[in-house]
Formats: sequence, C-alpha cells, structure tokens
Amino acid sequence: MKNLGKLLGCIAFVAVIGFGMVGCDNDSTEGGGGDPLAGTWIRNDEQAGEMKLVAENGNWRMYGYEESDTESEKAKGIYTINGNSVNITITHLYEEDGWIPYEEMPPGNQGMPPQNIQGTISNNKLTLTAEGFTMEFTKQTGSSPVNPLPPSDPLTGTWTGYNEQAGSEMKLIAENGAFTVYMDDQPAYRGTYTTSGNNVSITFTHINTGLMSGGGEQWTPYADVPPETDGLPPQQTMQGTISGGQLNVEGQTFTKQNTPGPNPGTGGTFTLTGIPEKYIGQYASLRDTKQGGQGPRIFGAQSVTSGDPPFATCVEITGSTITLSMWIEGNNAQQSIIPYTATANVNTLRLIITDQTTVNEHSDDFYATVDFGAIAFTDGSASRAWSSGELTEHKDPPGNPRDALIGTWIGTVEEGTELTLVFADNGTWKAAMGEQAVYRGTYTVTGKDIAFTFTEVNTGVLSGEADEWTAYDELTAEQKENLPNENPTPGTVNGNQLTFGNGDDSPTFTKQP
Repeated sequence: MKNLGKLLGCIAFVAVIGFGMVGCDNDSTEGGGGDPLAGTWIRNDEQAGEMKLVAENGNWRMYGYEESDTESEKAKGIYTINGNSVNITITHLYEEDGWIPYEEMPPGNQGMPPQNIQGTISNNKLTLTAEGFTMEFTKQTGSSPVNPLPPSDPLTGTWTGYNEQAGSEMKLIAENGAFTVYMDDQPAYRGTYTTSGNNVSITFTHINTGLMSGGGEQWTPYADVPPETDGLPPQQTMQGTISGGQLNVEGQTFTKQNTPGPNPGTGGTFTLTGIPEKYIGQYASLRDTKQGGQGPRIFGAQSVTSGDPPFATCVEITGSTITLSMWIEGNNAQQSIIPYTATANVNTLRLIITDQTTVNEHSDDFYATVDFGAIAFTDGSASRAWSSGELTEHKDPPGNPRDALIGTWIGTVEEGTELTLVFADNGTWKAAMGEQAVYRGTYTVTGKDIAFTFTEVNTGVLSGEADEWTAYDELTAEQKENLPNENPTPGTVNGNQLTFGNGDDSPTFTKQP
C-alpha cells in the first residue's frame, strides 16, 4: 500500500487552550463562483510534504510530492457541496499498477483512508476531518484549477442493475476507458470501452474465473476462458446506449447512481427563495404526496437512496434560499432513483422542514410543511417563493443558533484548565482563565456552525505580568508558537453544549444559566 499512509498526511492535531488548531497561516485570495471547492488547494506538512487538491465540477484529485519534486497522483473521487460544507468521496487510489477502485482495495491495510471525508470551507481555508484527524488546505489565487481535471465521458461513474438470469445485483464502475463489473459486490469482469455520443462499445478483457468456479479471485484473459464456462458473456464486445440516466447493454439495464457535484446527478433543481430566518439551521426536502400505485414519486433533496421506502438526504438551510436536486423513481423492479429531467406541471410536491438530516415517507416530525400546488418544471428544474405556498406550522423551531450562542459558557480544556467563553450580541467574544481575560475576537454564525477569529491576546497575563492587550497580527512568531491559530476550529451549538472539532478529545463547553 505504497504512499497510502501519507494520504491523510500524518496529521498533527494541536490543542492549545482547548481549541483544535491547524497551523497554516498562508494568505490567499477569495475565488468567485457558485462552487466554493472549485480550484486548487495546497497543504504543506513537514512529515508528509506538500499536498495539492484540485477540484472542479464535482470531481477532485489529490497530488503529492513527498519523495521528490515530481508531482504524483494519489487519489481521486467526487464531492458534494452544501453551503460551505463539503462531502468528499474517494472513488480511486493510485498504486504502482495505476488507478485502483476503492472497492477493490483489500480491507484492513495500514494507512487505508476512509472513503468519505467531511470538510468545511471558510475564508479560503478548507478543513477536512476524518476519524479524528484534521487537515487544512489553503486556496490558491483564482477560482479555476491550476491544472484542470480531464473531461469525463457519459459512461464515467457507477451504474447498478439486476441480472435476473443469475439472480445477482450488478454494479458497473467506469472511468477513463476502463470498467469493472461486480456481481453481488464481487469483481467479476474487467474490460475497456469507447463512447460516441450516447453510444457505448464495451469489450471484456478479463474474467474472474475464480469467482465463477467458487474459488478465490483469479483473473483470466477472455480469450483463454473456455466457451462453456458458466457466466461467460456471450460476446467479447457488446454495444449499449445511454439515455436519461439508464444504460442498456443488449438487454441488460443499469441505472446511474448519484454523481455528486454542485448540481448532483444529471437532473434538474428546485430553488426556493424567501425562507424565514427562524428556520436557519434546520433541514428541508421535497416529498411527493402521491400514494402507492399512482405513478413514480418525485423527490427534491441533496440525494435519495433507493429502497422500500426510499430515504432522502435533506439540505441544510443556511440562508433565505436553498436549492434541491430533483429525483424520480425508476420503472424497474428495484425502484431505483434517477435524476428528474421532465418538462411537466407537478401538483403533488410538499416541502418539509425538520431537524432530521434524512427522512422517508413515514417521517412526520416536522417544524413546518409548505404545499405549492402546481409547479411548472422545465427539463427537471423550477423555482418558487416561500410566500407562494400554503404554510402549515407544526411546532416552533429552536432559536436561531446565533441567539443560542449569546451568553457565558464554561468548559475544561488542556491539563484541566477551566476556560470561560463569553459571547456578546454584537459579534464579539472573549475568553478568560479564572478572573483574567486572555483572548478577544469576533465570530460569525452560518447555520449551526460558528467561525471564530482572534483579534487580541492578553500577552501580559500570559507572561505572568499585568494586562497588556496586543493585536494578533502584531504578535511575533515566537509569541504565536504557543498560542491558538488566528482562525481556530469552528464550533457547533447543540442545545446547551458548544463543541469544537469532532474528535474524542474535542473540548465541550456548557452554557451557564
């Protein structure tokens, strides 16, 4: 597993006065555009060396330089954006033999990163967290990648289907002209493909004859497999077509799975404006009020997982406007979920507001619901104003997170030190040890996340002398060595608990009466 141990960079998580800090003070220039992750991000680490993440249109790649000045690819995948929150999924890792799908990597290898990594973007800083570790990247000047990612073809991605003859779930993963087919999550076939428009030609190059015979994994060139072998495709080269999220290869149908990005999937979106401020920090989705047997149901959400019932991942409300990706149930036996692309009037959609991140048709714990009547969709997209719908309020949501933050909080931090945090309603805060104030700063609230900035440090008290406040940007490098970073790890308010970071040793503060 060469280099995988360095993918997460030998992270150093430093706790100074109870805040999880990552020491990266590089200056950067804010990039524009609707996708805050699009562009090039750099991280420098004394042990792991320089790392570069390039993101564009829902795809990303990671590069490293740890053993030489030559840039080398490490990993790649897809991502989704929700406000300033990022969900990164690893689809491939780069080994000596080239790109290997994450699903084919043997489990339990030392240094194997988790497939899904969460992150936040604030002030041109990208902070990624996984399994208690934290990495921070700094965005480079401009919003476009320094070296843009190669374009993808219509087959690129993950496709699922059901083979009735074999009674097996099928999954096809394709990228850069190569594909692997899985039967019940076991790799069965490999090959190459070409595309021309929406037409696909796939050629099988290897068969996992070990799987076919009930043994271990054993890849055999197609030409060397006896024709009577059970499970051998009838032809080495087969033709297919792609249409509306469906792949048909000579009678076998596959459905494309969610392809996350700024606009996940290939369907449309629903944009809602004018959301009242009291719902900031809650979650929203569109559900279809049609009953069973009345036709495929339509969903509006960040993503939808097929099943009985389907589960929708809601979108967090961080301001007065949200955008939901649109989905519809497929017509196959597995009720797969595909992107919604129709031009039609839909009068069965209801917006739900909840504190739950995922919902299904049985969920009923809502703060509010809004019925809009007929919504005119064009190519799967539409927009409406909150005021144009019929609002039903079920219960009052908790107060705005900014209002909940105002007050005094006490927690125990490094070496058992008690720290008091006081937040004022004018966007400022201060920290004190006992009766002595030690830090001052400002804060902003986005949804449930709180971002902090240190503006002044009481260098006199910290050095054992009288009060002497010094602006953070006027501190010497030596003074900063034992102080928190200017922009510490964001915090989250849940009830009367304020938590920084997400590791086991993350400090938690309790609000005082």
